[in-house]
Parts: sequence; C-alpha cells; structure tokens
Amino acid sequence: MDQDNCTHDCSTCGEDCSGEEFLNEVVEDTMHRLSVVKKTIIFASAKGGVGKSFVTSLLACELKNKGYRVGILDGDLSGSTISLLFGTAENPEIIKGGMFPVQTENGISIISLPLLTSNPSAPLIWDGPRAAAFAKQFWMDVIWDTLDFLLIDTPSDTCDTTQMLFNLPTIDGVIAITDPSEISTILTSRTVNYAKICKLNIVGLIENYADDAMKADYTEELTKNFNIPLLDKVAFDKELYQNANDGKIHAKKTKLFDQTVQTLIGMLDK
Repeated sequence: MDQDNCTHDCSTCGEDCSGEEFLNEVVEDTMHRLSVVKKTIIFASAKGGVGKSFVTSLLACELKNKGYRVGILDGDLSGSTISLLFGTAENPEIIKGGMFPVQTENGISIISLPLLTSNPSAPLIWDGPRAAAFAKQFWMDVIWDTLDFLLIDTPSDTCDTTQMLFNLPTIDGVIAITDPSEISTILTSRTVNYAKICKLNIVGLIENYADDAMKADYTEELTKNFNIPLLDKVAFDKELYQNANDGKIHAKKTKLFDQTVQTLIGMLDK
C-alpha cells in the first residue's frame, strides 16, 4: 500500500505489505513493541522561550558524541523545531503498523511534525485534546529500535500535550529548563510542581541564557525551594545559535552539559 494511504490499522487492511513484521500489538500508552529504550527523559518548562528545544538538541548531540544511541521525540507540535534545528526534512518511512524515525546528519533518531507536513510554516489549528492524541501516536507508533536515551521535548505550560507526556509510563525523569529571570522562576516552578504531582523523578535544573550580570540568582532560589540540583548553566553562544538557525546545531562540538551528561549516563546503570 502507498504509505500516504496507510491508516496503520492492519485489522481493516487487506493489503499484503512488508509492514506485517512490524505490526504493533497495541497496548494503550505503551511504546511500539519493537522499540527498546533504556531511559526516557522529559525536558520541560512552563515558560516559553527558555530554549527547551535548543537544550534538548545539544544534549542529544553530546550524548551521541560519546557513543550513545539517542532519539528525540518532538512533543511540542505547535512549536515543532527539532527537525529544523538539525536541518532535516526527510519524510519518515511509514509502514503497516508504525513508522521509523528520521536520522539526522550526525545519527540521532528524531520524529517531529514538520517531517510529516508539506508546509512546515502552516499553522497548526488543533485543539488541546487532538494535539495530545497526535503526540501520543509518536510515543506508540514510532519504531525506535534500540536507544540508550529518548529525549522528549515538550510544549510550554502544563497543557493537554504536556499532561499526556508527563503521565506516560516508563518516564525515567524530568529536567526543568529555566533562564535567569524572576518570571522564569515562577513559571518553571509550575513544571517542577506538576512533576511532583505526577510522582516523577526530577533529575535537575538547567539554566539557559545564564547571565552573571543578573543582580539576583533566581535559579539558585529554585534549587533551594525544591531541593533539586542545578546541573548546568549555559551562557549565550552566538556561534551555537547561528548554527541552530542554519539547521546545523550539531556542527560544533561542545562541553556545555558535562554534569547533565554524566548524570544521565549514571542513570543507565540504575
């Protein structure tokens, strides 16, 4: 069957296609049966503009550079940027029973809404429940094969999609992203509090756009209020942001997230 006409419901399909071997015996909220993921980490903040996608992508690159198998699930449907940051526009292969993620130039497996649309600049006019249901298909239908880490990029605030992602089974931890502002402190607190409500492991906090000139250390306030570690601080890097704008976020090797990377690697043994 032409993949454009595939409904992924093999029970109603009379076609004889190569997807038979990939049939997903669907159990609600579980990954595809052919996906083996060791650790799944959510990156989140209720504040928009703190660089969740940027941080998620750079961390994926650092883990990949150390030899780990990494995937990114772009759950922020209305603000999907993961494929754009990597300059990847290839359509995922869709077969009976699922779809395969697209490989970036440096070998990271990704799934992101722009890879499934003919016009990435078209607005997504979906209500919350529909967006959440579509994002759940990324979780259930994508055939990741074997990954050491699946990183999930989330929308801002605790919207329907974020709630769905936080309540998926086998989430191993949440990393909250903030910036050095009082507003971000308040909004990122929402994310941490929601993670606590969901009884998720809060791995720690990353401060993006770190600025030593700030008079008050709002990020330190966050770490003290919630007794969570500050994993890394990342200052603005013009070259990195230009690379991201050019779809080459993987072009420059960095060591910006040493503590975060070591923390995640340490989780593999647990």
